[in-house]
Amino acid sequence: MGYIGTDPELMAITTCTELLESLTVEQRLRVMAMLGSRFGSQQENSEMRTRPVVSTVKHDNLRLSNGSDEIESSQNCSVATDSEDYPTFYSVYSNEVTQSESEVLLVMAFYVSNFGVSNFTKEDLLQYYKDQEIYTESRRANSSNNVNSLVRSKCLEAVAKGNYRITKNGKQKAIEIIGREECPKPSSSKQSGGKNKKAVNSSTAKVGKNNTIAFLPDLVLYPDNEISLEDFYNQFITANNYENNLIFVYYLVEKLKLDRIGLSEIFTCYKTLGLEIPNVGQSIADTARRKTWIIASDRSNIKLHRNGENYINKKMTRKEVAANS
Repeated sequence: MGYIGTDPELMAITTCTELLESLTVEQRLRVMAMLGSRFGSQQENSEMRTRPVVSTVKHDNLRLSNGSDEIESSQNCSVATDSEDYPTFYSVYSNEVTQSESEVLLVMAFYVSNFGVSNFTKEDLLQYYKDQEIYTESRRANSSNNVNSLVRSKCLEAVAKGNYRITKNGKQKAIEIIGREECPKPSSSKQSGGKNKKAVNSSTAKVGKNNTIAFLPDLVLYPDNEISLEDFYNQFITANNYENNLIFVYYLVEKLKLDRIGLSEIFTCYKTLGLEIPNVGQSIADTARRKTWIIASDRSNIKLHRNGENYINKKMTRKEVAANS
């Protein structure tokens, strides 16, 4: 018989057991899933990727019995899998059934979280992009934006700083996307009385007679080396869209250092923050004419006026000041 100190298999089991004992049930499940994915057979790996893992893990107390190198288990450790099978992520992605990058990210989160069981981080999602060989710098730059969008739509929930979980609503949405046979065509919006909400829910909005503005997915509003638009906007208490427009132009010019700002950039700011979207062209023109905070003689080249710079730095109400007053 070999001794525990020289038998590689016993050493591995003992070491893993000792380390697992210090983890929570959820953490153990993730570790075991990862180890199975990395060291299991090709068939086992495939099953692990395509079936959700449901935790039935009990506290592991593997130990060596006295005078023997046999390993006993005082309690069983088991991982049960649901009978429902899902296709691989890459097959879903290749079928092009997602309508937006947010939907791609939601499906990724579903797979990364072991089909809704485990928590995950944004870094886990970025690594999954790389594992699936679909990583791009644009996707990395917009990942925070898309994650926050999913949080706002209650598909994801932040459980701690940098840690997320997929919600029941998000899981249902991900399963619906996975089950599609083709990407749904955008539904035609019909105005049914009251205010026209088409601009709020659409990725495009008409401006004037011939011009159209659109959501810009590559506009990085959650940059790594600068305050995000959301955090910057939340510093202020805004009273109207004049002030919203000023904040957006100021942020794009002073924080992102953009050389050229058009109506699409402003529209993207409204949509990213989930604000009710006005007639952007008219709103920008009114802000320039009535407040003189911005210059908008050319709708494709909106500029920050020093009046606007002074107003936002000296007069606009900040939340911290209002809280202390």
